[in-house]
Amino acid sequence: QRAQPSPSGTSGRVGELAGDSGADMRLALLVFTVAAHETWAMLHLSLLFRTNTIMSGNPKVNQGGHTKATIFMQSKEILKPQVLSSLAAVGATAGPLVDAIHNQALLVYDVLPWSLTLFAAAPTAKTSALIPPLLAMAYLLLGGVLPAATEALFSLLPLFDNRPFSSPAGSPAQRAMYAVCSTLLIIKASELLQMSPVQPAEASNILFIACMVQWFLCDRTISSLALALIVSVGGPVAELPFTFLGCWHYISPDYWPLAFAGFGPDSGSTWAGLSCITSPCYFAVTNDAIALGRFFAVATTKHEQQQS
Repeated sequence: QRAQPSPSGTSGRVGELAGDSGADMRLALLVFTVAAHETWAMLHLSLLFRTNTIMSGNPKVNQGGHTKATIFMQSKEILKPQVLSSLAAVGATAGPLVDAIHNQALLVYDVLPWSLTLFAAAPTAKTSALIPPLLAMAYLLLGGVLPAATEALFSLLPLFDNRPFSSPAGSPAQRAMYAVCSTLLIIKASELLQMSPVQPAEASNILFIACMVQWFLCDRTISSLALALIVSVGGPVAELPFTFLGCWHYISPDYWPLAFAGFGPDSGSTWAGLSCITSPCYFAVTNDAIALGRFFAVATTKHEQQQS
């Protein structure tokens, strides 16, 4: 297992801030950061609802559709409140348990740490009280809002067809199951690779191959691939406000991707200490959330049809 550097350089931990005159300011910044993430998501969601309403009356956009109706739902189906609330519920409950699969080897939570043992023979799952609301919002965005935005954007591109080049096998429920199971395997593999002699960059490449297989089996649309690739970089970067405020720190950081901008281990910027092995994990979670969102959309539509 890789050497574990001392976390004494991590800034902003609550325990160390007890006698710090700047404690109140940093805690206020933490609350502001979480509130800003939530506010941005809600504004983005409201804009998506407005865009979807406009597009639903545009025959040019709707003509023929940009996905196969038997496989994928239109953005207005994915953005239904029932679908978004289901995604948020999965993120808040199952999300921390999935995250705990590999975070024992990757990071330490410094703010509101929380341990949970499901049964006597199971290892203790370590997380933070911050994680359920953050993952609830993450799944809502990754499984509902952002896929709808990406599909809407791609549908406006001339001569672009976002339909999968071949249909993935199985029903939406089966594809969601494939996505969830493969995400669990990828995240578990990230833990094993993190504890092995394999270099982080090589481990990340191995995991990305698995992620591409996951995308091929569960999705095969260019819009989902593009979104997953963006999130594989944007997801780790989105952690920076929380590492800066000392909410958590990585045990063996390689400072990806900010090392390329001069914020490497020699810069003294401990808040930039991320790990590149999380990048493919964000890719897999995005595939997972998209598949779940489409399954919830199909189930919601069927339920509404039965009620009517």
